[in-house]
Amino acid sequence: ALPISTKIDYGNKMLELDLVVRDENGNILDPDRTSVINLFQAHKQATQHITECTREESYNKQSEFTRMNRLTLSPTHSLCLCVRNFVCKIGEEAELLMALYDRNKQSEIGRA
Repeated sequence: ALPISTKIDYGNKMLELDLVVRDENGNILDPDRTSVINLFQAHKQATQHITECTREESYNKQSEFTRMNRLTLSPTHSLCLCVRNFVCKIGEEAELLMALYDRNKQSEIGRA
């Protein structure tokens, strides 16, 4: 699990906000009390860590896309539907129409 400060820094990166330089404990470094070299090293380390998080996030999204793609390409489909009662109080008679729709062909497959 990532520390909350890392998640905040990652979110700031996604929102294209400035990087907040922090110490090992996640506390914001005071530029008036921290040397330029230490600020630079902390900035470099934070940038590397955020880059790793970004790569990890894009890998997870890619893996999720691959799983979804595999499911989409699957040739088997199942549909179980049982409507016992449909109530729609509009003051007059109404019918419930159901149809299967093929997204690829953009047309109805069947109607019940």
